[in-house]
Amino acid sequence: MSCTTGPDFEDVDRGDTVTAALPPRCHGATMRDLSEDTDPETRAAMDAGLHGRWQCWDCECEIYTDANGAVTERPYDACDDHCTCHR
Repeated sequence: MSCTTGPDFEDVDRGDTVTAALPPRCHGATMRDLSEDTDPETRAAMDAGLHGRWQCWDCECEIYTDANGAVTERPYDACDDHCTCHR
């Protein structure tokens, strides 16, 4: 059996790799890839790791990655350092 989703939000650390092939989860659901529906300027900021790429559907937790999927930071964790508000 192959895995179709990546790590849970709280297991992702700076330097890890998160890509669309194995997207992260938060609140038990795949986080949304904000790069799919964005303008070129925002996409360039995402590729540089300066703008959030992955966001939870249920809370404001975000993961920032560069163009290669390397996690650069999680600057806005609505649930503190780790998302503990799982259902």
